[in-house]
Amino acid sequence: MDKRVNCAPHQPLEDIEDRHVDAGDAEDSPELKTVEAEPKQAPDDQKIPNDINAQSVPGQDSELAARDTNKPGDNDEAPDTTIEDMQAKLQQLSDIGGSAVFVDRYNGTSRLQPFAKPLIETISPGEKPKCYIADITWETIDEVVKEFIHLDTSDLKKRKNYKILYKLNPLIEPLQKLSQPGQVLVFSPCGNLHRIPLHALKIDGEALIHRNPIVYTSSLSALITAFETRQRTQTAPTPTTSQPPPPLRTAIYGAPPTPTGIAALHATALNFATQPRTTTAFTASRFTANLQSPGLHLVQYHGHAHFSATAPMDQSLAFADRHLTLRDMFDIPPGRGRGFHATLLGCGSGASTTARTDDVIGLVPGFFHAGAASAVGSLWPFADGDAALYSEYFYGDAHGVGKGGGEVLEKDVEGMRIKEGEGGREAGMEGVWNLAKANQRAVLKIRELKPELYHWGAFVLSGWWMMRVPHLGRRDGDGVAA
Repeated sequence: MDKRVNCAPHQPLEDIEDRHVDAGDAEDSPELKTVEAEPKQAPDDQKIPNDINAQSVPGQDSELAARDTNKPGDNDEAPDTTIEDMQAKLQQLSDIGGSAVFVDRYNGTSRLQPFAKPLIETISPGEKPKCYIADITWETIDEVVKEFIHLDTSDLKKRKNYKILYKLNPLIEPLQKLSQPGQVLVFSPCGNLHRIPLHALKIDGEALIHRNPIVYTSSLSALITAFETRQRTQTAPTPTTSQPPPPLRTAIYGAPPTPTGIAALHATALNFATQPRTTTAFTASRFTANLQSPGLHLVQYHGHAHFSATAPMDQSLAFADRHLTLRDMFDIPPGRGRGFHATLLGCGSGASTTARTDDVIGLVPGFFHAGAASAVGSLWPFADGDAALYSEYFYGDAHGVGKGGGEVLEKDVEGMRIKEGEGGREAGMEGVWNLAKANQRAVLKIRELKPELYHWGAFVLSGWWMMRVPHLGRRDGDGVAA
């Protein structure tokens, strides 16, 4: 297996190989025009038919269609779904996951004209949808996206290059008025905006993720599917039920290239009372068997990954026996009844491209197909030490130890009793893990220690952000017998 630690110099983000690297002011944006929209569904011709700067690869789109790799849940949404239906679903999500705002981006009918500007819609429970026209043209967006994804990883450590990214600030500036600090913002980017860390854009002079927890999704219907999948598999016991919920079942896989990463992998496994799958147990066959376990709650991969925008179906995770490709992921029987969380700490594991139909092609959608309800991925190659920090802070909430703080909320959520406190929850108690807040905390902590965008901007959370953590005193790390 390739044990290289350093990326080749001048490696563009467009093609991310399976390797890690060692760790090493925005201009004012013009004001945006906003309008309030009546509750109605956006016309079909306002959906972007093609991605931004996407490379249409011969055979890839047809292969995608043949494998039924549409965005999770898109085929489940009724043709006559209305804004009111969407608001009702979003209200259900907000009742459990806290106040949330869904932010979608549409293409104007004059997309091919250089002066066309994106129409951006926000949907909040109990409010009329609001639309705004960003004061930035699609032509400029295309140029910025293309320039950013061709940056070398070393360029992301140079602050002067941040101004490239900040040219996209007009896409989020209205959120200062259309959302409140602390609300979960659910972004549904279009085209190659999936490759951009929108959470790193600035609002009122500060990174957006400092103001709000950020979650990504390919569509609102995909988010609802993830929510419903986890709700089916993690239904809380009623007060009259004497039988305790099943133990927490995890599967921790990894072959980190540095001692720091190896130590973090073992620390994560220890905190979840399991053994990490390394060396001879670090196999693609065992990993896919774990993914198909009905009782699996969480799976982590920490190792090498490969992404190429020109061959998205070849995106893969490297194991000791072989590479697990996106093609292999789509060969796994659809697992919409499982609802596990996946943390993918591999270079470019969260990168994606877009088909002509605007469907997102990448490992994260592949994991949703295989039964995940949420996933963490990386938009570009990262330092292995950053991945180690991320896992330490991100998992702090799950097991109540480590530097994450173990913050929990005091309320009943669908019969789930949660104990308030900092520093951990009582063993044997059920709790709800807010993945959006955990991701926000982990990213901000890395940013505090290492301010360069390269270190903290790559980590993104997708899917449904609330997860039950059952009986921490009864853990089972054997996700499946293998």
